[in-house]
Amino acid sequence: MSEAGKETAGSSVAALEAANERRTLEAAGRNRKLAAAALMRLGGDCPPQLEEVGTEVILHSHYPWSEIGRRLGLPRHQVISRFRRLLATAGIQERASGEET
Repeated sequence: MSEAGKETAGSSVAALEAANERRTLEAAGRNRKLAAAALMRLGGDCPPQLEEVGTEVILHSHYPWSEIGRRLGLPRHQVISRFRRLLATAGIQERASGEET
C-alpha cells in the first residue's frame, strides 16, 4: 500500500472512531434524559428495581451497559431490559436503541 493509501485509510479509521464516539455520547445523554423523565413521571410509584437502573443510568450514563450491570450485580441484557421497562412503565417512547451505551 502506498503512503497516500495508508494516510487515507488512517484518516478513515480516525473519522469512523470519532463518529462512533459522538454517537455514544449522544446516546448516553439521551438515555440519561429518558431515565430522569421516567423517574420523575413515576415518582414514588416506581418499582425499586426499575428505580435502581434509572438512577445508575443517570449517574453513570457514560458507562457501557455491562459496567452498569456489574455495578448492580446484573447481566447486561437484564439492565437493558429493566431500562426499557422503566421507560414503558412511565409511558415514554424510546427514540433509539438502548444498546449503544
